[in-house]
Amino acid sequence: MIVDAHMHIWDKIDGKIGVDTVVKPLDGGRVTIGGAEVLMMPPSYFDCRSTAEQAVAHFDDAGVDVGVVVQ
Repeated sequence: MIVDAHMHIWDKIDGKIGVDTVVKPLDGGRVTIGGAEVLMMPPSYFDCRSTAEQAVAHFDDAGVDVGVVVQ
């Protein structure tokens, strides 16, 4: 059995981490965090959503049996 022991799901990423670090979504799985542009999700997550349905589809494709959601 293959387990993804640390995964996240969300409908939207937009807000703050900590007191003054702003997170803004971009296209293709990229976000800006405190002014730096980084790849945060697979590029196929064009709208920066990370849904349970997307996770299951990726798991099925990769042969992962189950995931533990950490929010």
